[in-house]
Amino acid sequence: MIQVNKVLPNICKQGSCLSKGVYEFTDYKDGETITLAYSCNKHVDSVNKLLKKIYKGNEGKTETNN
Repeated sequence: MIQVNKVLPNICKQGSCLSKGVYEFTDYKDGETITLAYSCNKHVDSVNKLLKKIYKGNEGKTETNN
């Protein structure tokens, strides 16, 4: 049987860019890989810095000290 799946476009959403995303940012959580974001060539560094700030800023925190 042939299966048809909807393909979601990979779009850079940094600011109002909306260019084709050629980089995929992923993380490994609860035994599976999750996609965090996509970016175009122009915004790969800024998206990387933003994600590091978001995710590294939450490391080491517990529910009681949030």
